[in-house]
Amino acid sequence: MSDVEGAGGDEHRDKKKKKSKDKDKDKKKHRTPEEKEARRARKAAKEAAASADVQGIISDANLDDASDDGMGTPGRVTEAAKSPIKSKSPAAKPKAAWGDVEKGKKGGGSGPNNSGGYVKPARDDAKVHAQQINVFRQKMGVDVHIESEVLEPYDDDDILSQIYNECERKGIVITRVTKKSKHHAVIEDIAFSMADDLEAMGVSINNVRIACVADYGDASKEDRDANGPAYEAFPYWDTGPKELGELSVGIGLYFQSLLWGQRVMLGLFFLGFFTVMTYVKSGMLDEQQAGGELTGFAIPTLGSVAWAHENEFRLLWFVSNTTWDGDDRSVMMGISFLECMLAVTFMFLVGWLSTEQKQTIENIDVSNISLQDYAVKVDYMPRDADAKEIGTHFARFGKVNQVVIGTDIDGVLGLHRKRAAAERAAETAEQRLAKAEFFAAKKELPAEQVQKGTEKLREKAGKLREKVKTIEDTIEEEMSSGEHGRHTSAFVTYETETAKEKCVKLYKPNNLWAWYFRPKKLRFNGYRMWVHVAPEGSDVIWENLDIIGAKAWIRRALAWLAMIIVLCITCAAVVYTKSLQNSLPPAISCDAPKADGSLVCDNIWTTTGVTGQASKDTLATLLEFSEQVDATECLVEEFIVRGKWTGNATTYEGAAAPAALYDANAEWTGGFDSSTKQDECAAMACFDCICKEKVMDVAMMYVGLAADDDGYKTLCGAYFEGKVIEAGVSAFTAATNIVLAILVRAFAGFERHHTKSGRESSVMIKLFLLLTINSAVIPLLVFADIPSLAFVPYLFEGPYPDFSVGWYQDVGQLISTTLLINGVVYPMSALSKGLTPKITRGCLAPFAATQRALNSLYEGVEFPLSERYAQLMQMVFTGMVFSSGMPCLLPVAALFCFIAYYEGKYTLLRASRMPPSYDETMAKIFWATMPLAATVKILISTWMFSYEYVPSYLADGAFDVATSPISSGSQFDFKARFDRTNAAICILTIVCLLVAKILTFYRKGLRAFFARMFPNGLVEEEEEEEVSMTPELSIARSDGIMKGLTTFLIQENPEYNEIVPSSATKSCGGPNGAVPEWEAAFAEADREESEAEAERQRKANERASKSLFGASEVQAEAAGEMPDAMKKRLKKDKKGKSPGAERVPRRKNSQVAPLGGMDDEVVDFGDDDYYGRGRAVGEAFGGITGGGLSAAMAMQPEGDIEAGMDADEDAEERRRRRKERKREKKEREQRA
Repeated sequence: MSDVEGAGGDEHRDKKKKKSKDKDKDKKKHRTPEEKEARRARKAAKEAAASADVQGIISDANLDDASDDGMGTPGRVTEAAKSPIKSKSPAAKPKAAWGDVEKGKKGGGSGPNNSGGYVKPARDDAKVHAQQINVFRQKMGVDVHIESEVLEPYDDDDILSQIYNECERKGIVITRVTKKSKHHAVIEDIAFSMADDLEAMGVSINNVRIACVADYGDASKEDRDANGPAYEAFPYWDTGPKELGELSVGIGLYFQSLLWGQRVMLGLFFLGFFTVMTYVKSGMLDEQQAGGELTGFAIPTLGSVAWAHENEFRLLWFVSNTTWDGDDRSVMMGISFLECMLAVTFMFLVGWLSTEQKQTIENIDVSNISLQDYAVKVDYMPRDADAKEIGTHFARFGKVNQVVIGTDIDGVLGLHRKRAAAERAAETAEQRLAKAEFFAAKKELPAEQVQKGTEKLREKAGKLREKVKTIEDTIEEEMSSGEHGRHTSAFVTYETETAKEKCVKLYKPNNLWAWYFRPKKLRFNGYRMWVHVAPEGSDVIWENLDIIGAKAWIRRALAWLAMIIVLCITCAAVVYTKSLQNSLPPAISCDAPKADGSLVCDNIWTTTGVTGQASKDTLATLLEFSEQVDATECLVEEFIVRGKWTGNATTYEGAAAPAALYDANAEWTGGFDSSTKQDECAAMACFDCICKEKVMDVAMMYVGLAADDDGYKTLCGAYFEGKVIEAGVSAFTAATNIVLAILVRAFAGFERHHTKSGRESSVMIKLFLLLTINSAVIPLLVFADIPSLAFVPYLFEGPYPDFSVGWYQDVGQLISTTLLINGVVYPMSALSKGLTPKITRGCLAPFAATQRALNSLYEGVEFPLSERYAQLMQMVFTGMVFSSGMPCLLPVAALFCFIAYYEGKYTLLRASRMPPSYDETMAKIFWATMPLAATVKILISTWMFSYEYVPSYLADGAFDVATSPISSGSQFDFKARFDRTNAAICILTIVCLLVAKILTFYRKGLRAFFARMFPNGLVEEEEEEEVSMTPELSIARSDGIMKGLTTFLIQENPEYNEIVPSSATKSCGGPNGAVPEWEAAFAEADREESEAEAERQRKANERASKSLFGASEVQAEAAGEMPDAMKKRLKKDKKGKSPGAERVPRRKNSQVAPLGGMDDEVVDFGDDDYYGRGRAVGEAFGGITGGGLSAAMAMQPEGDIEAGMDADEDAEERRRRRKERKREKKEREQRA
């Protein structure tokens, strides 16, 4: 049993009240029986009322949470009298017009019954409710098993394709086949009405008849059919992306992307293992370890190579750590080439993923029949359009089943939500009242005592009922004002998928050019309309349908502006933490300068043996010196280099401190030497050394176990606080990312998208940008030292002008640590949210006052696909971009994908409610974004590998022609960079990728060009005509094989049916019957199309006749004369110079019929197409010679006829290609 179902157990035990022993036995003895009875009555009434109040508070809190959830499932409850599992289609049950809740029924038996009694909330009903609303596999039919050795070479799709047509002819609808083993497959979810036919018929695979066996489980067929849909939990280990695709296409593609991510990132890490080992060997040198310049995640980085080369050590790990005696430039050139090839490989793997997922989309679409397969969505239509008129317009493309038009409900939706919340609160209050009365009656309490104990509850219930009535009156006034109810969008549902595809093909979705130049016959009352494939019924956000055009663009612009503001605030927070770090002294090695005498702190600021006020004065002076500089200045001036003191402070030993540290204007006088900052940096270094020595003493002072008599707490307090902040920078960034997810969702909600998939896609893009910028880009900019960009506030004022060794120690390690923390925090935080309902259910279920409140405790959590996709993109993108310099980021990203895959499966299958029907939009964004990571990786590699201390060959002027124009001699001297071979390899890779991208973008145009230049050199690929495997809508509905909602009517949507009235959507048609006007329009369109096809055929025959002989020659033949052209051809044919013979080889076995016409026994062309063409020409000339072919044609050599036919086809093909080129040119201009 899943966690969503809840832990089993007995019902919460009734409270047993025990009589307390009266210590005052004398007083008890003297009580009269009346006094004892009155005392018991007062106590029981008081306890009953108090118990009801406590439970009501908890229940109200649950109800408030449910009602505040914007697109949650407020008011989804279960019937007590009849379990919903008995109904085959719970969503299709009609609801009240205003969503009123029936007491005692829709509350699952929680409200007072007809006799006014108390009905205890039932956990069994709550579990049934959980099966309907949480992630469970719903089966409307049965599974049919087939077993045979013939199945071994075939996969799921092969078996489905072989048996589909055979079953369709028998009226059996098959949507999914799963192969369990080599010789065993299961045809899933076959309707009960078809299972017997399938068993009797069997299936044929590779001309072998295989028996079918239906599996009804433990119950009989009659019981299974009567019980309706069966619910079962998805098996955790056997459920993969393909099975998760049953929930929605987007869910399956997300988990497929996680599997791809862990395999690809780990595979790239092992392919680049040479790079990793080279970096590790350099970073693990004994001299580097002793100096401690690179630690932790900074060791396996390119900084280790720069350090080794600067200190003249070999790079390869199989060479001993001897002094530099060789050339490692070829090693780094090989690493540069390897990293570029890894980036190119990553691009190809992204392309492979997109191809695989496109195939997955098709497979899932075939296996899952939904409303989206039949419907289109129509926007920008007249506000007063009628559903019947809309259906009549679209019936010309196929048989229309239903038209549903949404209305402007946004203005009153908030009132509807308040009304539903007040209704639930009133129901809860009445239930608490009934409970109090029930327990009072059970204890046989006097009526006056019951009245006194429940008066407050009755008053509260009355007020809530009055509130409900007031809200309903307000809604009536709003609706009658005429400001609401305008038509927004229409959903046209066709009977077949073919009709829908025809409509979509003509209207060309997402093509602005086609929309602007919409033909008049496709317009509706002059409106161009925006037509595209409809979303799933549960994916529609009805209150947002009126936000189109300028309104939508303005909202999106404001949302992006708000996101930029949030980004600036986040950047300011990072800058603030960096400023705190800069105010602290940089960590240095204190023993080395003390040993060589370059910095002996006690000789400058004596603290040894000094106590009391003298010690405080000395430390105060030291603090004043250190506050005049920050860590960045000391690093820039190179008094402190990579954790070592490199200055010389011996001149300050024994020197007297200046008489005044500040002048009259409160300006610093310069300390010991006003011409340099060396004395101030020496004070900062001593600050660090002294505080590290006194760390335990200061800690004792903080906990109150020691007194600050010497002033060390004052000196080192800020030091330790800053170190804590420095250590928590990565954790702060990870926490900020979680906050950003909440803010981005609010921004996406403000944009008012029409579908949940559109809203989630917006969340995904914005959150990905924010997470990436916050985790990687901001640290990169904050720690960069770019004087030319110093005018930007807070940025580009860092200590690192290049990818130096210190950059990898500080910035690189910060990025690596942040990525690792994110990789663990992201899935663990999601898992904790999934486990929360189980904990709250165990604690609050005994106190649930109503069945509705108990049901809400059994509901799972939301599965935010957009946040998860954004986290996946951020981890893969960041890891890939910096992998050239920090290759260990690749396994970190792979680790995240691994954890997120199994955590996501558990949270979805065991702790989540049914997710919306997400489409493939987010997966497409993922495909489009990931190649950019490889491009940025190569660009950053160009700068990293061209750092001056990274070994590289020099071009020696070979690239001066290309690089001289970009030489600046400044920090960004591109010529000096690109003259290094390491960078040149990266640039060459970028150029090759750019050329490949251009060729790919214009591949169709190039193919058409070469086809025209070399007509015999290219063979055009013929597109196979796709055969729809989707049954008609009426059949899918009647057999119960549709996934999700079966109509767009708002009362069928469980998220709206108890909040808004059914009048929020206007409809026409549907399962109840066809509309005569639509039938007539469809018949008229079919007739016109047949006539147009006949006219096209007639004109084609005329063109064919004219191309063979010409109009004048046809007249000559009609007069009984042989045309001149024919005479010339016959004459040439005698000489062996027939044009037809030159161009087309003759058919040796072909014969031409005599004058009587075409005789099947004589004619043997060996080519059905050719025979069809000959018959068409014969029919064209039938009226000239009284039927059959003319004498001239009968006498004409067959090779000439074929040559004329082929010439006509070549001309037609050239015309078609010209039209195709013009169309492609227009599309390119539109894209530009």
